Amino acid sequence: MPKRRPPTDISRRHYAALSRSPLHSLAFVAPLLALFHVSLIWVRLDSSLRALTHIELVFERLGNTASFLPAAAVALVLVVQHFAHRDRLAIHPGVLGCMLIESAVWMLPMIAILHLAGMLHVEGMLAADTNMPETVFQRTLLGVGAGVYEEFIFRLVLIGLIMLLLVDVLSLPKHVVAVAAVVVTAVAFGLYHPAVWGQGDFQWWLLLFYVVTGAYLGALYLGRGFAIVVGAHCLFNVYEAIRWSG
Repeated sequence: MPKRRPPTDISRRHYAALSRSPLHSLAFVAPLLALFHVSLIWVRLDSSLRALTHIELVFERLGNTASFLPAAAVALVLVVQHFAHRDRLAIHPGVLGCMLIESAVWMLPMIAILHLAGMLHVEGMLAADTNMPETVFQRTLLGVGAGVYEEFIFRLVLIGLIMLLLVDVLSLPKHVVAVAAVVVTAVAFGLYHPAVWGQGDFQWWLLLFYVVTGAYLGALYLGRGFAIVVGAHCLFNVYEAIRWSG
């Protein structure tokens, strides 16, 4: 009589579980990182623009300016998570395709938030960001890089550290910590954007937009994982790049 697989193995094969797995996250994000860094060989962005991915500043301040290190950091974290979870070494292309479609669906509320923010005279705020690139491709490239690295810093790293410290170490209630982590990182995400500070005047409505968006992305990360939130963020940035080309 064939040996039955335990229920945990069956659940891991389900799309909802596979799409959250570190290995599928890495397979989903790797082409975006490759697009960003390989394109930078031919497309020279101003250093202030590339700093919007901010992870590059971290490595520069540590004394290393190797261009591949930010992408290597993302890959390393996901690989460590993969082995820590003891997941199987298998990638399902169909799952990756569905993840892209799901990311597009989760992007739609962000577009709705953007247009609602326009009612507070925030329309055009992203285009008003400091020294935005002139071409659609440059804006798209910057949007992809920022989408990956902002989610890496604010969601995967910051929320992960908060959950690790307060839940796993201090044994605080997980649902309470999760809400607090989303709020804290959303505020940090809002304050991080240069446009919030304007030309010397604090733009509270921009902060509101970014905080609400950051809270949405934080909740999406906790519910659907790193790859989906990266996909939604990057697609939104691409939408913005195309939208402001007109």
